[in-house]
Amino acid sequence: MNHSPSVRRTAAAHGCQASTPLARHVGWGGLPMSLERLPVEQEVAGGVLPHAAIGLIRSGTGKRWLTTAGRTQEFRSAPGLMAMGAAGFRVDHARCAGKVGEVILIQLPSVLVNPLLQDDLPTFELSTCLELIDPSLSHLIGSLWEQAADGLPLGAMYSEGLTLALLGYLSHKYSAGKSGAKNVASKFGSRDRARLESAISENLAGDLRISTLAQTASMSAYHFTRVFKATYGLPVHAYVLDRRIEAASKALRRNPDRSVVEIAADCGFSSQAHFTDVFRKRTGATPARWRRAA
Repeated sequence: MNHSPSVRRTAAAHGCQASTPLARHVGWGGLPMSLERLPVEQEVAGGVLPHAAIGLIRSGTGKRWLTTAGRTQEFRSAPGLMAMGAAGFRVDHARCAGKVGEVILIQLPSVLVNPLLQDDLPTFELSTCLELIDPSLSHLIGSLWEQAADGLPLGAMYSEGLTLALLGYLSHKYSAGKSGAKNVASKFGSRDRARLESAISENLAGDLRISTLAQTASMSAYHFTRVFKATYGLPVHAYVLDRRIEAASKALRRNPDRSVVEIAADCGFSSQAHFTDVFRKRTGATPARWRRAA
């Protein structure tokens, strides 16, 4: 399988071997991700990270030896361990040995990251840390990978929210530059609320995106999510799900001739399974039972 030079250099700098790029879902427009192979034993010439990147070990155990600036350091390889590097970080030589495994590799190109954070952090600079344990960060990366690799079962907006949560977490905890959100998460005014609520209700059946809604408010996507939650008390994705369930609840009883599958699609759900699961959690009944109880 062919890999771009960017992926090969990033994999080498993390001491792993480029293996399986993410099979992109038609709706996936997020950060570049791939599943890399952690070989039993390998030596590579190393490379320079073209972008900031994070590697999360999913399986496999062993050791890594990375040579940077003439100094060789030894690191562990085990599930849950991570390594992150800043753009331009150079590894002169890498060697690994142990049990074969897999590494989730996420690249953070500035051309994608900076526009999402620009209101809060004009320039995002990731710190370099070659052995790291952070359960919260591991959970975000694992969840994002599962959504992207499985074809966005919870919808594009959910994955978009995970991406923004990941970038926000990194900017607060692992930024080499000035960290922390500089803008206070104020609330939307009445006119902005009315405009947003109208945009959401009119496009429930469509592919709603946080980035699109943020543009209507002239904000970066990350800052928009903070202001939205301060205003409504819910993340954007949860608020939209509530509106979709409200619309579906009415449609199930008003349109007895339309199937559950059709109503799920009309209200913007990616699948009947997702619709049924969310509907049951919100109402305590399946869509079919809700309709029969009318």
